[in-house]
Amino acid sequence: MELIGICDVQYANNLFSEKGLVLRADRRNKYQSPRISFFRDDLNKVMIIKIFNDINIEKMQSNPGAGSKNRTDIHFDSIHLTQILDVLKDFVLSITEIQDDSPRKRYNPTGMEHAGGLSLGITEDVTNLPVNIKCVYGEAGFSITKSTKMFIDTERYPSKRYHLGFDMKNAIEENVSNKENSIFISIRYSDLRRFLFSIVNAQKKLS
Repeated sequence: MELIGICDVQYANNLFSEKGLVLRADRRNKYQSPRISFFRDDLNKVMIIKIFNDINIEKMQSNPGAGSKNRTDIHFDSIHLTQILDVLKDFVLSITEIQDDSPRKRYNPTGMEHAGGLSLGITEDVTNLPVNIKCVYGEAGFSITKSTKMFIDTERYPSKRYHLGFDMKNAIEENVSNKENSIFISIRYSDLRRFLFSIVNAQKKLS
């Protein structure tokens, strides 16, 4: 793997109801500065995203059995999107892999706390991508992994942000020896332009 670049991320959160645990980092906390790194893997034709730094494990404060408690959410403010575009644009546009241009846009309630309602703000769907995501509870000695869809939307709460949402139900749990808390996301090269243009699209929606 080869490092493409490193940027900032506003917020990352995984809810794992089976153990009543949360993997969380939030830049609103002055003691936390989560980062995001991008790696190219030309052998496997995937870009790997790693979220790291100041990610903590917490006990779930609400009832683990109520609501949507097996999911991952990642937020970026507009300034972070500009950083990411600067890092990724040249690389993504250099990819020669045939891009998957099949229609995918459809509404998904990633802006909801519960599937049936309780909207937390104004959300606008952008697109979705098939990904592999791994949430590493390193300090607790395990990880959870799932091949799923990454739903992308823009949100106003009333702050404006770009949101990645992942359904983590039935994720596979494994023991790990690495003690670093982190989140990994793998995106196929054939979906990278869709990912890049989702950021461009989100900037327009949030302007």
